Amino acid sequence: MNKPIEEVVKEYFKEYDIEDLMEYGSDEDSHNMPTISDVYKNILDRLNISYNSIVTEDVSDGKYATTIELEDGTNIIVDTSARNGVEIVASNVEDINKRYEEILEQEDEFEM
Repeated sequence: MNKPIEEVVKEYFKEYDIEDLMEYGSDEDSHNMPTISDVYKNILDRLNISYNSIVTEDVSDGKYATTIELEDGTNIIVDTSARNGVEIVASNVEDINKRYEEILEQEDEFEM
């Protein structure tokens, strides 16, 4: 990873002209709007963070829970609001990355 996470998220938001996540929804909404899952998938792919699946569910009006299942089966749940922008998404991706790096370190220790 060559760039800081926040910079990658900023570039993604700029590239797709995203100000906040008001026009994004849960996976259930995928037939009529882009999903928050896709935002996280695209950003994690850019950062080369491997995962098995990403699912976003409605919690309440404008609030979502996104579950990222990492390759080792660990689930990370991040809370997202429709009003969230770069800062919150970048913070959530930082949390995901931190756990991902811990898993990689454990794998390295196991292989030694």
